[in-house]
Amino acid sequence: MVCAVGDICTNELENRHHMGGGLGPIMPEEHVALIVLGTDGAIGAGLEPNMISPKRLGRGEISLARVSHATLDDIRLFVVKEKTCIGAAAVEVSKLRSVAASWKESGRQMVSRGACVLPDVNEGDHDSHASLKTCAGYEHLGQTLLGTVKTAVCAELRKKFGTIRRVDEIFTAPAPSIPTTSETWCVQEQSAQPIDTARHCSIFDCLFAKLSWLRRR
Repeated sequence: MVCAVGDICTNELENRHHMGGGLGPIMPEEHVALIVLGTDGAIGAGLEPNMISPKRLGRGEISLARVSHATLDDIRLFVVKEKTCIGAAAVEVSKLRSVAASWKESGRQMVSRGACVLPDVNEGDHDSHASLKTCAGYEHLGQTLLGTVKTAVCAELRKKFGTIRRVDEIFTAPAPSIPTTSETWCVQEQSAQPIDTARHCSIFDCLFAKLSWLRRR
């Protein structure tokens, strides 16, 4: 089956949560982000070839996070952990589904969707976890041709993600800072707001007076 470019394919509609349920299919208007870990990449640069490679795409090993369903804390706890974080690259899902795989077969020009955006959630993953995988529409090709087609698809997918940005420009809510290789911060530190002691005391005084008044009744 050749999946039309831009369509939601049957694989993307399957429930892929290890416990069932989950957040459901990934809608075209959603944004997903690829978190860049390790030492490759830099803020303002594009994704490196190894971040979206033919081998990883074929195995469905390119992990993404559904931006509207994850916070900075979620990314820190479930993705970064003790690793070094460079940043993240985000894109609207419809743009990923617009990437086409093109090849010639029996003298005919064939076109299929290049990659599926799957709501894959395995044990230990956050519910916002997703993955990129080759579309079934061209997995039947011979090894040499398949490699050529996947290489072209991966290059287009990397372009769609654009440049690497700070994680706190993509995900919301404050979280502990994450060091990067450039000794800057992937997540900006949030300074604690000072407590208004006078205001808090006045509230407690009012409550105490109210309780005393109730006891005297």
